[in-house]
Amino acid sequence: MEFISVKEAADKWGITPRWVQICCKEGIVEGAHRVGKSWLIPKNAEKPVKNKSLETTVNHPQYGQFMPLVTAAYEPGDCCKYIENIKNEDEKNLAWAEYYYFSGQAVKAIPYTEKYLHHEDKAYRLSACMIYGYSNFTIGDLKKSIYALRIIKETDQWARENGDEYIKSMCRFVLSLEAVAVHKKDADKTFLQMQMKILPKGVRLFGCYILAHDEYLKGNYERALGIAETAICVADTVHPIAKIYLNIIAAVALISMKERDEALTHFDRAWKLAKADGMLQGFGVHHNMLRGLVEARLKKDEVEDYMKILDISTRFHKTRRINKNPDMITDFHDDLKPIELIIAILASQGWTNKEIANHMEISTNTVKYYISIVYQKLQVSDRKQLQEHINV
Repeated sequence: MEFISVKEAADKWGITPRWVQICCKEGIVEGAHRVGKSWLIPKNAEKPVKNKSLETTVNHPQYGQFMPLVTAAYEPGDCCKYIENIKNEDEKNLAWAEYYYFSGQAVKAIPYTEKYLHHEDKAYRLSACMIYGYSNFTIGDLKKSIYALRIIKETDQWARENGDEYIKSMCRFVLSLEAVAVHKKDADKTFLQMQMKILPKGVRLFGCYILAHDEYLKGNYERALGIAETAICVADTVHPIAKIYLNIIAAVALISMKERDEALTHFDRAWKLAKADGMLQGFGVHHNMLRGLVEARLKKDEVEDYMKILDISTRFHKTRRINKNPDMITDFHDDLKPIELIIAILASQGWTNKEIANHMEISTNTVKYYISIVYQKLQVSDRKQLQEHINV
């Protein structure tokens, strides 16, 4: 059999080389096989049709609901009531697991998921693995988190081999979320984009958060904001969990653009949705990225919730750090108080003392004081040296 290169195929079919590679990886180009980082394509292969895999009717058993709480549309404040009214016992259990995880009660989420990790219904299995993995990650049990990720990857392989687009779309969602959660800047989310419209609406909205977060990690702040705001605008029903995360990542992007007032608008929207049902996890995971807004908005008037958010943040970022470098037991984070850490992050990113003061609603003298403390603790003498220590 004769083969041609990706570029030759792209020229022949009148499409981009990148799209050829995507179609090869998705199994749409029959007979293509990988060689190094590229592909060899049969010379007589047919031109792939964009989203062909999504347009084909897939014959598969009827699966249960994937991520039943993220999928759900309910009024803020009615979360527990909504879960209690779920008729299917398995979906109710998984919804409780989601609730406990997203409300910052990871330890309570784990028991609800354990019996579903190898469930024959793969939608339930993936839902359970996602919550089980993230819950264990949050409390610092990296071994169990990795175990859940392995099951997800095995399920993804099964979906590829059996051409099950529905399960493949769920796997894409979970694996893409894992990539942004641990800040894999080089992770490719194109495949999530291709599979997105198969997902239930609430999960689809959460998928937009993943895509926005990915753009943020790449430094494309305006694109991240555009994705998040568009998703929020087009949502015709209230999916509280997805909208919390979309508003948070919009705020994060705006902070990087130094648009504080607009960032506050999104932060306050996210907090209003989160407060109604106690959904604190998103604020804990994004605490460092929100760079002082949690302190400015919640530290004084929401003391109990603020302390819970700090606890989630501390444990989550410690596990992420160990996941990145297993030999790193301590880090500069361990020596800094929350306000010192936030000021260190902002200073390392080129913010002036006045900008930091205005952003955090404190005086410039207070900023100067904390920067001197940071320099002393980290044994650095200027912001250029400080930058070498910071990894948000």
